[in-house]
Parts: sequence; structure tokens; C-alpha cells
Amino acid sequence: MFDFYVANRNSKVFIQLSRIYWQLQLKGHATNLERAVNKRTKELIKSKSEYKKKASEADKASQATLNILEDVEEARQKIKTSNKKLKELDKLKTDFLSFVSHELRTPVTPIRSQLQRLLSKSLSKTERQRSLQMVLRNTDRLDRLINDILEISRIKSKRLKIHQRKTDISSLVKQASHTFDSLAKENNLKLIVTVPKRNIIAYVDTDRIKEVIVNLIDNAIKHSQAKKIEISLKKTSNELIFCVQDDGKGISQDEQKKIFKTFYVGIEKRPSSKSAGLGLAICKSIVQLHGGRIFVKSETNKGSIFCFLLPTKKQKKYK
Repeated sequence: MFDFYVANRNSKVFIQLSRIYWQLQLKGHATNLERAVNKRTKELIKSKSEYKKKASEADKASQATLNILEDVEEARQKIKTSNKKLKELDKLKTDFLSFVSHELRTPVTPIRSQLQRLLSKSLSKTERQRSLQMVLRNTDRLDRLINDILEISRIKSKRLKIHQRKTDISSLVKQASHTFDSLAKENNLKLIVTVPKRNIIAYVDTDRIKEVIVNLIDNAIKHSQAKKIEISLKKTSNELIFCVQDDGKGISQDEQKKIFKTFYVGIEKRPSSKSAGLGLAICKSIVQLHGGRIFVKSETNKGSIFCFLLPTKKQKKYK
């Protein structure tokens, strides 16, 4: 009985010891497994981090490539645009040289013809006078063309200077308008001049602004095919407004966009025009140098109105 008890007791101890042994074994395995899992987890985290880093680098490289491609495309477009502009400028130069050579030849031809006539024939006093007047007219035309070309050259090279001084614009408009009385009469035109009784004073380059006024009136008389031309001057709180309005053939919308461009008439090669297409371009530059603006409003067959606006106060510095 005692032996059975001892054996039984030993058996229980064995079982407990076995249980402890296997628990320790399992715990060891669990610890090892946990370590392995932790190690693998760290490896995976590191691998994920490296993947993210590589993915980020790939994205940056891809973005950099796209940026380079965009820069290349932008550069290509700029080159294309520049090439187009250079071609336009080259055409402009060619057309201008062609037109100017024609314009220079136009007054020279009758001058030569009349001088040959004066030298080769015995003319009456009346005929001689007529020939000399024709020579004078064409010489004046040639002189105007050369002056316009020189003026445009000074404007383009930014050498045109504005000398402002206190000027009575009302008197200036009246004086400029009266010089066209005979020309208006020759063309059966009614010239209406409206200026305020009170003088409008502004600080401008008198000669340059008179040049603009004369040019706008001259254009209206010669090119508008109008029967009536209205010249007006007004003043607001800080600027003056000068306008020349006609009831002539008007100007198309497309032409209005080009009309102030240099050599516009020359490029269009209008045979009926005696202008080199410089006048309005010069007017625009002079007005802008005064800190003002010039514009045209027109409808086909409903006439046109050309206006410029100038500040009346003395400017510290002209643009």
C-alpha cells in the first residue's frame, strides 16, 4: 500500500515536472517565436520604409522628368513664337523698304520730270510757275516722309524727348484748325471747331501736341471721305480730351486694331493712299510719352472719331 502511494506520488511529481518542462519549452519557443516575429516585423517595417523612400524618389524623378519635358515644350513654344515674330519682323522690314523706296521715288519722279522740262524747253512764265509749284509740293512731301521716318527711328530707339511747358491748348487747337480752312474748302468740307471759351491750360510739349492735332485733322480731311468734320476740346477735373469726328466711310473693326501700328498703310500697299503709315504711330507715341492715351471709335459707313486724352497737371517725369 505504501509502495503504491509512493509510486503514485512519484507519478504525480513526474507529471508536474513534465508539465513544468513542457511549459518551459513552450515558453522558450514562444520567446523565440516572438523574437523572430519582432525581427521580421522590423525587417518588414524597414523594407516598407525603403520602399516608400524609393517610391518617393521615383515620384520625384518622374516629376522632375515631367518638369523637364514641360520646360522643353515651353522653350520650344518660345522658340516657335520668336521665330514667328522674327519672320514677321523680316517681312515688315522687307515690306517697309519696298514701300519707302516706292514712296521716295513717287515725289522724286515728278521733281525730275519738271526739272528736265524747265531745263529743256523755253516755257512761259505761267508754265514755269506751275512746274516750280509742282516741284515744291513734291519736295515738301519728300521732306515730310523723311522727317516721319526719322521721328519713328527716334521713338523706336527711345531718343524722342518731350519738353513740357505751360500751354494754352484752346488756342493751339484753334490755330491748328484754321490752317485747314482752305483745304476743307477745296474738299467741300464743313469744318466745325468747338472749344470752351475759358482757356484750357496744360503742361505739354507744344510742338509735339500740335503735330498730333494737325495729323488727326489732316487724316480726317484726306481719308474719311466725309462732308462734315467736328473738332472739339473738353476738360475734366484732371485731363483734357481732344476729338476729331467725321461722318465719312468709317473704319472696320479689324482695321481699328491695326491703325496705330507703324507702317500699317505701307504694309497694306493701298495704292490710293499717300501716307507711309507713320502718322498715327507717331501720334500714339507722342501721346503716350505725355502720359496720355489715344483711341478710335468707328463703324463702317457711320463715320469715325479719333480722340486723345492728356493730363493737365505738370508731370514730374514723362514715361
